[in-house]
Amino acid sequence: MSKVLISFLGTSREDIRTYQSAIYRFTDGWQMESTFIAHVLKNYYHIDRMILIGTVKSMWENVYHTFSEKPDAAVTQKLQEHCTHAGAQSELYLPHKEKVEQALGDGSKVLLIQYGLTEEEIRYNESVILGLEKWLNNGDELYIDITHSFRSLPLFLMNTLIYLKNVSRKQISITHISYGMLDVSRELGYTPIVELNSLLQTHDWISGAYSFMEFGNAYRIAHLLEDGYKELSDKLRSFSDVKSLNYLDALEKQVIELRSLRKRSMPTIARMVVPMVIDEFLSHFEGFSSHAQFQYRLAVWHFEKHNYASSYIVLVEAIISYVCEQNGWNEYAQSDRDEAKNALFTDSRFYKLKKIYNQVNNVRKQIAHSVKGNKEYSEMIRNLENNIKLVSPFYNH
Repeated sequence: MSKVLISFLGTSREDIRTYQSAIYRFTDGWQMESTFIAHVLKNYYHIDRMILIGTVKSMWENVYHTFSEKPDAAVTQKLQEHCTHAGAQSELYLPHKEKVEQALGDGSKVLLIQYGLTEEEIRYNESVILGLEKWLNNGDELYIDITHSFRSLPLFLMNTLIYLKNVSRKQISITHISYGMLDVSRELGYTPIVELNSLLQTHDWISGAYSFMEFGNAYRIAHLLEDGYKELSDKLRSFSDVKSLNYLDALEKQVIELRSLRKRSMPTIARMVVPMVIDEFLSHFEGFSSHAQFQYRLAVWHFEKHNYASSYIVLVEAIISYVCEQNGWNEYAQSDRDEAKNALFTDSRFYKLKKIYNQVNNVRKQIAHSVKGNKEYSEMIRNLENNIKLVSPFYNH
C-alpha cells in the first residue's frame, strides 16, 4: 500500500515562469513555505509517489528544480525553453520527462494533457484521467490536490476517483482532497489548506439514497449512520436484510417500522436524505388494508424495480393470500394456504384467478428450480406485467 498524491499543474504566462512562494498552513497549525502546494502536501502527508497532470506549457522546470535533490542546470534550462515556447498546438512531448518523474519519487508519473479547447481535446483529457487506474496499485491511498486545476478537469477527476473507489478491484481509497486558498493569502498572511473530504461524503449519501430508492437497499445509508446513530443504522440494516430475503411476513412488519424512523434524530445530511427515500418507498404501501394487498403492492414494487423473480414469487403468494381472506381463513397458517391453493381450482368464484395463478406459478417454478420452459425471458416479463394488471381489481377496492 502506498500514499499517492494526484495533483494538477497549472499553465503559466511566458514572462512568469514560477509560482509565487506562499506559506501553506494546515488546520493543526503545521505550515511550510513553498512555490508548490504539492511539495507541501508531499512533506505533510509523507507521500510515497506522485502523479502530476499538466499541459506542455505547465511549469515543469520548476517542478524538476523544486523536487530534485540535485537539479541539473542543463535539464532545468531545457525544460524551461521547451515549456515557454509550447502552446495549445504543441505536441504532447516533454524533454527529460523521466528525470522529472525521478525527481518526484520512485514510481511517480507525469501525465500530459491538452488544453481542452475542443470536444476532441476534452475527450482526450477524459481518457487520460480515466486511465489513472493503471498507474495505481492494490490498496493505494489517494491524496488529491485540486489547487491549480483548471476548466472541467476537477469534475472529470472526481468522477473518475469515485468510480475507482466504488468499482475498482484494486481497493483504492481516497483519503484527502486538498485545496490551497491562494485568494486569501494576502489577507491572512498565509495560505490555508482546506480539506474538501465532505465532497466524498456527500457522494456517499447520494449513492446510498439512490440504492435505497432504486433497489430498497439501505445498507450504504446504514453504514454511514453507524458512528453515533447505531440504533437507526441497525433498523435500516434489518430492513434491508429482510427485503433481500424477500421474507414477506417480516417485511410487512418492517414497512410499518420504517414509518417511525422518519422522525429519528440523525445528522443534517441524513435528515435531507433518509426521510425522503423512506417516504418514496412507503408511498407504494400507504393505506394497505390487508396482508394480500400488501403482497400485491410489493409485487408491483419489485416489478417496477426490475426484480422480476421476486415479483413472480410475491404475486403467487398474494393470490393465495387473497383466497384465504375471501374464505375467512388464516393467511399465515400453512394448512389454510394449502387449502386456498385447492380452492383456486374447485371454487367457481376464483375462476379468473385460477388461470393467472397457473401462468404465474409455472414461471415461478421454472425460475426457482432452473427448469427450462417454453417461453423466452422477454415474454416472461411481458406476461408478468400483464398479469399484475389483470389481478389489480382484486386488490384495489
